[in-house]
Amino acid sequence: MNCSLPIRFFHHLRHRGVPARFSSLLMLLQRSPLLKLLPETRVISTSGFTDALSWAVAAIAGLGAFVSVSGVTNVSQVTPSSGSTIVSVTGGSFLNFTFSISGAGGHTPYSFQVVGTLPAGLVQTGQKNSKTDFIAGRPLQSGNYPITITAWESVGNTGRSASGSFTLVVSNPPAPTITTSPAGGNFHDGDFVSLSAVQTNGFTFTWKKDTAALPAATTTLVSATAPRRYSIPSTTVDPGIGWRTGAAFDDTTWKTAAGGIGYDTNTTPVNYLLHIDTTNGNVQSQMSGAGMSTSVYLRIPFTMTGNTPISALSLRVKSDDGFVAWLNGTEVASQNKPASLAWNSASGADAVDADAIVFRTINLSSFISTLRAGENILAVQGLNTANTSSDFLFNCELLGGIDATNTTRLIIPAVQRSDAGSYTLTAANPTASTVSTPAVLVLPPSIGTQPQNISIPAGMTTTLTVDALVSPPWAYQWYRGTSPDTSSPVAGATARQFTTPAL
Repeated sequence: MNCSLPIRFFHHLRHRGVPARFSSLLMLLQRSPLLKLLPETRVISTSGFTDALSWAVAAIAGLGAFVSVSGVTNVSQVTPSSGSTIVSVTGGSFLNFTFSISGAGGHTPYSFQVVGTLPAGLVQTGQKNSKTDFIAGRPLQSGNYPITITAWESVGNTGRSASGSFTLVVSNPPAPTITTSPAGGNFHDGDFVSLSAVQTNGFTFTWKKDTAALPAATTTLVSATAPRRYSIPSTTVDPGIGWRTGAAFDDTTWKTAAGGIGYDTNTTPVNYLLHIDTTNGNVQSQMSGAGMSTSVYLRIPFTMTGNTPISALSLRVKSDDGFVAWLNGTEVASQNKPASLAWNSASGADAVDADAIVFRTINLSSFISTLRAGENILAVQGLNTANTSSDFLFNCELLGGIDATNTTRLIIPAVQRSDAGSYTLTAANPTASTVSTPAVLVLPPSIGTQPQNISIPAGMTTTLTVDALVSPPWAYQWYRGTSPDTSSPVAGATARQFTTPAL
């Protein structure tokens, strides 16, 4: 409905001698949101105004929420192409699609909802109580993706709303290239192995061993109940940053817990106490009340073990209200991080209680190179909004393995003989794919199946068989004599099976 309808109606009524107070009311209608208009129907007692008012209110109601007669609020693009409904990007390039409500409504939405399919690699930020939100990342699929973005006034996508329709146009990237292939080498059982490649334009990465893709697998590096140490800093003494940089820091005087830490003074309807170590993780006496700290430091040590290959990494977090995390001194993730993080910072925003008790997964695959042999440290600065807050919560898990977020690096924390073989990386995007040259892992062989003793008649032959626990077996050599005497090699006997001459 055209927003000029009440204006045209107003002029029509003035020719019929509409009183000044109705004229003032119509001017009010032109700049008032609907919820403020409805009470005004009760101040009109003159019978001649009733129909006119209902038309005016109906006209405004038809414009939808966030709307007034003087202008309509929409969701519009801010970047990269202001005002356009087309969002263009080359696949694999970083996109920051910023959108905001615009127009005369002037309301601040509680949330933005995206309806439609985003290409893999793009994620909505999901700002709350903001006029602006973002869709960001590196799109991994080419094509056209129509979406509708709605700004909602209230929790649960209710109340007044405003919308905008857009098309994400993702063009094909150049074909991928691998400029440096991974390098293998000679290893022993238990060695930390890290293979890496350098490539351009690849979107997805598949590691193969002996031409077969490594199967999807997950290994828990830090569990939700892993032992951790924590300290709540004095509000007057800056402890520096040594606590978050490495394993050498002395945290023996810190408190210990096995699971989440936090507190809750109002357990209805969400009870944080169910998500913390109730024996050692309740920090109410140290973080709740005047003069208490809004920050808490955590150090969670872990050692890379096992031979599950790792090319993907993720952090799963329960957090109210915010945190910043470091892996071996490198910042890897945050939530509600303040604009300028200080040693005693508070969270930059509130978290939603119902969301805080559910593990949220954060992709850390781009930081997989920070993992190292031996002991590693996951360090976290937990942030509360204020020391007057009724609650606080933090817990996390760190997972590694093989999945769709694989990187150009492959780690085997403690290699075994069964891991020996030829490894390649396939880099692909919608345009093409390319394969690295093989990286061969060599481990000392061992005999799995020994040749068996046998008696044969004179003048006959027999076949002896051996199996090695290494893949691929580079060479076999049979010898005459008693093991381990290798002074008499049998000429030409260089396979896993050996058929004797007539004896």
